[in-house]
Amino acid sequence: MTVEVPGGSDLAYGIVGDPGRKETSKPLLVIALPTGFEKRRDVVRDIDHIWAPQAKARGWVFVCPASSQGVPFDASKTSGFGLGAERLIPFLLGDLEKRDLLNENGSILVDLWGSGKGVISVLKTAPGVFRHVVLAPSSGVDLDLIRNYDASSGPDMTIVLGEGGHKKIDGWISRRTGEPGRIQLLRIPVKPPHRTNSRDRSMSEIGADYANHICDFINENFNSVLPGP
Repeated sequence: MTVEVPGGSDLAYGIVGDPGRKETSKPLLVIALPTGFEKRRDVVRDIDHIWAPQAKARGWVFVCPASSQGVPFDASKTSGFGLGAERLIPFLLGDLEKRDLLNENGSILVDLWGSGKGVISVLKTAPGVFRHVVLAPSSGVDLDLIRNYDASSGPDMTIVLGEGGHKKIDGWISRRTGEPGRIQLLRIPVKPPHRTNSRDRSMSEIGADYANHICDFINENFNSVLPGP
């Protein structure tokens, strides 16, 4: 689907799940930033191989937006916050609201193998929309940005660490247990892409494993609405 944006840009996004089902409550909405180069082909791959199995199993709706005109969600690759593709997120949310997909209890924002800049940028352009953020950091994660994240003025954040990844993040979060900021750690028994030989496992296979653990965590902690009979 495509959202028209004033100024000549547009925002394409993939959606999977059954938002048209009549239930007592709306299904949980998860907005997942794309992996790879964040282009449309990356969105198609992520939807087909990572999020569609979760939508079918859990009855949730997953939305994956593509970057626009080669400008990524990672604002560090442009000239600053608010100048990346995240500036188009309010238009995406407006389109989802027209489709009656936004949940008054808030949605979940997920970023697989991001630097952290993408999710922080999205949160700045869409305050109050997300009830929780899940970040599975890439090998190039911006640790200083994560350290400075102020969850007291935004949603709580869960950082997902696979086997053998990011000892600095692990140690820092472990030391700040009980401190304000509400950043928690979720360890999963899956090797991240930068620790895995691509000849052994594809990005999609690793992503599907990550997604399953992340969605188990979301289901256990946020009283997700599952489909009725």
